[in-house]
Amino acid sequence: MHELGIAESVLGIVAEEMRRNGLERVLKVRLEVGKLSGVDREALDFAFEALLPDSPAAGAQIEISVPALLLRCLSCSADYEALSADDLRCPRCGEARFEVRRGREMLVTAIEGT
Repeated sequence: MHELGIAESVLGIVAEEMRRNGLERVLKVRLEVGKLSGVDREALDFAFEALLPDSPAAGAQIEISVPALLLRCLSCSADYEALSADDLRCPRCGEARFEVRRGREMLVTAIEGT
């Protein structure tokens, strides 16, 4: 389960930002996890539940959003949003040759604290 390692890395980033910005307490951590990132959302939630209580961010809310999956068709150059990771075909030409423009990211987008 590599989600445990991801959660540890995120909490390491949070601890570093707490030190850097003089935060005593973290209230919320916001993450973006792309549909094609390879991260299992439920496993990541479970990993945070296990690690958070003993971390510098104990008590913080973890908010995970999944951004739109944006692709560019390599056949007709159309940019489009795939509604499902199960069907990535271009709505214009029907081809499944594409470049991922957004959807593989795993980002800490905000840390709120006092």
